[in-house]
Amino acid sequence: MLVNRRTFITKHGTAEQAIEHLKTEATTMSWPHALRFYTSNLGEFSRIAFEAEFDTLAQYEEFWNEWATRSTTGKFFEQWHELTEIGGSNEIWGIEEFVR
Repeated sequence: MLVNRRTFITKHGTAEQAIEHLKTEATTMSWPHALRFYTSNLGEFSRIAFEAEFDTLAQYEEFWNEWATRSTTGKFFEQWHELTEIGGSNEIWGIEEFVR
């Protein structure tokens, strides 16, 4: 299992609006597993993140390639660029389960 964690830098005062924009877009997609959204309580200012789980790297690549080719993706990015600054990260983490 993999987690794709993406962080973004929002323009001053737009973090909540950016999270809502992500959530709205997320409702139009078929996520294979959990999806989480984060806002910072302590740490860097104007930073938001989301995490999505995938079974394999191939599933991750297929999912994002399909999203990138949708006719609505361009409209998403038009508003997204109004809310965010350049920067952030796109990470893929392996989940290592630990059960006591």
